[in-house]
Amino acid sequence: DGTNIFIMGGALTGPGVPQTTVYRYNVGLDTYTTLAPFTVGTWNHAAVYFNGKIYKFAGTNAAAVPNNALEIYDIAGNSWTTGAVYPAATSFVSAFEQGGFIWAAGGITTGTVPTLKTYRYDPVANTWDDAAMADLPATRWGAASAFYNGGGVLAGGYVAGAATANISNTAISWDPGTNSWSSLPNMLAERARMTGAVLGGSLYVIGGRSIASSGFV
Repeated sequence: DGTNIFIMGGALTGPGVPQTTVYRYNVGLDTYTTLAPFTVGTWNHAAVYFNGKIYKFAGTNAAAVPNNALEIYDIAGNSWTTGAVYPAATSFVSAFEQGGFIWAAGGITTGTVPTLKTYRYDPVANTWDDAAMADLPATRWGAASAFYNGGGVLAGGYVAGAATANISNTAISWDPGTNSWSSLPNMLAERARMTGAVLGGSLYVIGGRSIASSGFV
């Protein structure tokens, strides 16, 4: 939120059980605080900060299948409310905020089927819009995502398939003005299921899976 870091849910190492726990990391004090938990335990969900709230949606639930729940965390009140469900039960969605809306793209749906669908969420109307954002040029899930240099960027991920061999080093950007996708320079190596963030004029991509490794890197 510009001051603190929020860690929401995830799956415990070993049993892989999705969690409902929330922690706030205070950067200045180097301390963690446990916050109010949410309801639907998930991992690989999307979580986007906007205007004092964090919108957590989609992800894999305790039944090990994609879900469509939207839960909204109010930072000042340390409380949760529910919002309009995501249009499709999906895991590994990429998302970012821009222009007062939350934009979501890609992921895998029930049966581990990759999707190229995109949606826009209006926090005021509490509605999802299918037509506001052009669908992806190819299915992509587990990508790092952020709004960067005037566009919504998806970097890496599993592109055009669900298999490990589809881990990509490509990056694409969505232009809000033309509602179209274009290619960016490739990353130095293929990566999927990682995180990314913008800092000081650059987009950083950290960790993830690689074709060259049997595990995470």
